[in-house]
Amino acid sequence: MGTAKYKLTGAGTGGDSNEIIRLRSNGADKWAHDSPDDLDNDTQYSKSMDSTKTLASTTEYVLFRAIFDTAGSDPSCNAYTPNV
Repeated sequence: MGTAKYKLTGAGTGGDSNEIIRLRSNGADKWAHDSPDDLDNDTQYSKSMDSTKTLASTTEYVLFRAIFDTAGSDPSCNAYTPNV
C-alpha cells in the first residue's frame, strides 16, 4: 500500500514522545502502528504499511494520535483524515 510518514515538532514535545496510527474501516483496525516511547522532536519517521489494501470506501479513515512527553501528565492530540 505504501508508507506512513510522520514528524512531531514544536516546543516542549520532549524526547520520549510516541504516536499511534490506525487505518480503520467499519469500526475495526485494518492496519495499526504504535511507535516506541522514544520519538525525538523534529525527526521524520516512517513505517511500511506492507500489503494492506484499502477499499476506497466511505467507511475508511486514518486516525493519528500523538502523545507528547512533558513534565507531569502527557498531553495527546488526535487527528483524523476525511473518509475516503
